[in-house]
Amino acid sequence: IREKKIIPSGALVVVLHTCEIPNGNNLMRQVAIESIRVLDPHDEVGMLDYDYRYNGVHWIFDLEKKGDGRRQVALIKRASPGDMPDFGSAMKLGFNSLKLSTSNLRHMVILSDGDPQPPSRNLLADFKDNGITVSTVLIGGHGGNFLQVMTEIAKTTGGRFYDVKNANKIPRIFAREAATIKRNLIVEEAFQPIQVADTE
Repeated sequence: IREKKIIPSGALVVVLHTCEIPNGNNLMRQVAIESIRVLDPHDEVGMLDYDYRYNGVHWIFDLEKKGDGRRQVALIKRASPGDMPDFGSAMKLGFNSLKLSTSNLRHMVILSDGDPQPPSRNLLADFKDNGITVSTVLIGGHGGNFLQVMTEIAKTTGGRFYDVKNANKIPRIFAREAATIKRNLIVEEAFQPIQVADTE
């Protein structure tokens, strides 16, 4: 009996919500592109934003294999995230895609100033029950309820919460979050070779 190595694949959905900081949308595009670069070709990635041109929550691109990443990067460069009224709509779309993914690790990252209406408890329970974690990155938040909403999303689903005071730290955070679903977890399990034919 030998050991075989199983390298799990990952799936990441990123939700982009406009942040009221100088060059906020440009920063988010740069960070989104960086998160693409961190992933392996066989990982899955999808990105959502709120785009007035599409009358609401919109897939910049649906959850798909990264491949060489060039197509996704080109779409991100054309994205224009708007001010979404609630988290639930985008999170539900992302959840539906992640739930269908056969990847071993499924994760969502939300980048926001925290002012959209919070998701329902039932939706957060769906994430938790299906083993899908959500990390939240609060940028330019105004404290109070906004901070509480972002904290609760991450805490309930088993993700991480970041309260970012320095926008220059955002790329590093996104790189870390993307790395959580990289194919870098190696599982060792017993492997029994099967004889399929006799050889002379």
